[in-house]
Amino acid sequence: FFFNDTATTEIYTEQIVGSVRCVQETGSRVFMRNCASCHSLDYQTPDKKVVRSGPALGGVFGRKVGTDSFYKYSEAMSNANFTWTEPRLYHFLQAPKQYIPGSMCQIKGGGLEDESDRADLATVSYTHL
Repeated sequence: FFFNDTATTEIYTEQIVGSVRCVQETGSRVFMRNCASCHSLDYQTPDKKVVRSGPALGGVFGRKVGTDSFYKYSEAMSNANFTWTEPRLYHFLQAPKQYIPGSMCQIKGGGLEDESDRADLATVSYTHL
């Protein structure tokens, strides 16, 4: 955005930053309510193991599905032939077991029906990771 005066630029910048914070807060709540019991947003290293029933999600974007060496994936996830992106996560979250048949991901109700929840969660995951 380019405006002729600093005050207008500051107002719009503040509104944009506020919107991003709102999405991150909402996405964080969606993560805590639906994902945190199995997943962490941390990065795993040989020195820092994250022990949960699902894989740690740190660094997931840009990584091929089912390839984190610190987690034993289902055969379905190991054989999935794509890389995680924000749009792929959005669609996966809608119905994980339909998107990747044989996935062990168990979101209550079979997936996130609410489009804004999926979008906020994908966004917070992408910005966090």
